[in-house]
Amino acid sequence: MLAKSTGKIVLVLEQHYQPGGQMHSLRSKEFSVNVGLHYVGDMEKGRFIRKIMDMVTGERVEWLPLPDTFDQFTSRQRVFSATSP
Repeated sequence: MLAKSTGKIVLVLEQHYQPGGQMHSLRSKEFSVNVGLHYVGDMEKGRFIRKIMDMVTGERVEWLPLPDTFDQFTSRQRVFSATSP
């Protein structure tokens, strides 16, 4: 789809032994972490990535803006926040 929409040659490189990096889970004896896709930026109507995603999903996905503080981690009384630009 990327090649079709841009008219360019596209090469996909994957360093993991299995394709689909954002669809894996990391596991150890103590825990498991899902590294799946959580946030997608630059999805305003008319943006390139939005056009690609609309093609992939058939425009069936509703993209909502992130709130100003969209992620927060608290450790030992300290708070770390990720905020929108």
